[in-house]
Amino acid sequence: MNPLFLFEEWSAITKEILAVDQVPKRMEYKSYSEFLDLHSKMRMKPKDLERLLELDSEYGETYALRELDYNRKILNLEEEQKIFFEYLEKGRKYNPIFEHNPEPYTRNGMLVKAKKLQDKFKLFDCYLSKFYVERLQFILDYGEAMMMDKDTPAYRDKIYQIFTPPEPDLVQKAEEIIQENPYEKVSSSERTIDANEMGERIEKVLNNLGYDKWKVKIVSSITPRMNVKDEYIVNINQSATFSEDDFKGLVEHEIKGHVGRRWYGDKTGLTLFRNGLMGKNEFDEGLAIYNSIYNVENPKPNILFNISFYVVMCNQIPNLDFYGLFQFGKKYLNGSEKKLFSKIARMKRVCHDTSALVGDLYESDYLRGFLKVKNLNDRERLEIKKFNIGPVNYQFIDEIKVFLTVNGFIDKNF
Repeated sequence: MNPLFLFEEWSAITKEILAVDQVPKRMEYKSYSEFLDLHSKMRMKPKDLERLLELDSEYGETYALRELDYNRKILNLEEEQKIFFEYLEKGRKYNPIFEHNPEPYTRNGMLVKAKKLQDKFKLFDCYLSKFYVERLQFILDYGEAMMMDKDTPAYRDKIYQIFTPPEPDLVQKAEEIIQENPYEKVSSSERTIDANEMGERIEKVLNNLGYDKWKVKIVSSITPRMNVKDEYIVNINQSATFSEDDFKGLVEHEIKGHVGRRWYGDKTGLTLFRNGLMGKNEFDEGLAIYNSIYNVENPKPNILFNISFYVVMCNQIPNLDFYGLFQFGKKYLNGSEKKLFSKIARMKRVCHDTSALVGDLYESDYLRGFLKVKNLNDRERLEIKKFNIGPVNYQFIDEIKVFLTVNGFIDKNF
């Protein structure tokens, strides 16, 4: 078996173009003997399994060096928001200048380690190698971008290489959803749960679900009210407040959605599946949104609006600076200017000078993933939860299950 040839062949297969609510067709087998032959080819020798576990451990250590929250934290957000609105009151234009922490990759050596590990996987005769190679390439591309001058065209081009703008049919779908689900103002008076109380509640939920490896941290380093990290952490923003409906929705979204997927992946014993395969964010966010809407008695207002609004705004990022995005967004969020500023800041957090026509286009994944997940059946939704896979690799899910089964990573009860 030539692993480099197989990787090149596999890369070409994954480029199928689909509608925004479609997933790739799963691999089909012409006969039972072909399926048995696959089992035979997937089985690894004990020494090769040991090598896989060594490389996977090294992958986990390398993956943890990304320090995403450290990278994306805007250090002067409140100051720049104040200046922005002062200019706005005077009828003047202002694009915020965001300050960030210094990039960590020179210090922690992530790029060098990722490239060496990628080369090892390219030469390692294992079915999963291609998935590690692909994930490490993303880490390399992202790391290289974060080490660039954020005010240059080269940085902008690199970000668009990593995150592509939303497809026209996704934008059209987003506009339709907004028409049917306009923004609804929500009173903050019901948000009586502070970060510490929420932390205590979430800890209990984690323990009750058996997700006890994940621990709650109250932090000041994140923009959203709560997020989940691959490294067994649930972050809660120390300044956030929550309502009872927020709590119920976040249990479905963050805990049963995001933590649940990582918990299943962690049970395989491979960091690759705990952290997720390439493109997993689409299904990760899509499944979490699905849970937030369909698995709670009183879904939070604006879920569909928010994920659609991000698509519409991401579509304008290549054309409009921060101020232009703010003016454009007012037709959707008129009368909620502080909330609008916050949403645009989230999309522009990868910028220094926000007049640059670039942004965090990852925000499109919420709607993109939800539309796909919604069209799956319950069995398929459970499968993508268990294997932490994305649409780009969905067609290989049965082969992945075979590999994990014949090599003892999972059994029939998984």
